[in-house]
Amino acid sequence: MRDRTAWRDDAMDRISAWARSADGAVAVRVGAGGAVCDVEFGPGASALDPHRLAAVVAELSARAAARAARRVAGLRQVAQRPAGDDSGE
Repeated sequence: MRDRTAWRDDAMDRISAWARSADGAVAVRVGAGGAVCDVEFGPGASALDPHRLAAVVAELSARAAARAARRVAGLRQVAQRPAGDDSGE
């Protein structure tokens, strides 16, 4: 059980998710707990009004956090399966 718990904890630490604006001007990466890890600005970001840029970052952060949360939920489902159960059901 310890190996499985260690595996789950290690995998959880590595979970993150990206969200990118349609025009590629902004990308945000969020970790498993929902904290922003990275924000990247492409060439188009400088053309955005500061308030619009902040709104885009906030929107992408929420989208990436939702993706990361789905990955966490999937990992928890796998971790809760009985040992040796690779059925995926």
